[in-house]
Amino acid sequence: MIVGFGVLGALSGFVVGSGIASVVGTYLFFRLLSSRTGDGQFRGSFLSSAELLVRYGFPLYISAFLQSFVLQYQNILLALFTSDIAIGNFKAATNFSTTINTLALAVTPILLTAFSKLNHEKEETRNC
Repeated sequence: MIVGFGVLGALSGFVVGSGIASVVGTYLFFRLLSSRTGDGQFRGSFLSSAELLVRYGFPLYISAFLQSFVLQYQNILLALFTSDIAIGNFKAATNFSTTINTLALAVTPILLTAFSKLNHEKEETRNC
């Protein structure tokens, strides 16, 4: 440990960071869903907006939840049938692919907006 806080410092930093991110995310969630238009009226009811968000996000939540079980099962099988060196190499490759996926996920929304502006009959973009 660089500063000398040890395991307790790393654990408390992780917990505090997660707590701050949760508070900020919850604040932004409620602020965006209950924002008002120029005449002081709400854009929509909070419950209907939250229900819509949950309905669209639920399949992604289920897939991520099931993926956590798959990863745990994979780790158990690796621990039973392979050497420590092979597990280390596999985890290094997994970390590398995670970095590539993170970069790809950052670029995807930009590309989607660019592709939506393309006209399939002409090679120029249309103004939206």
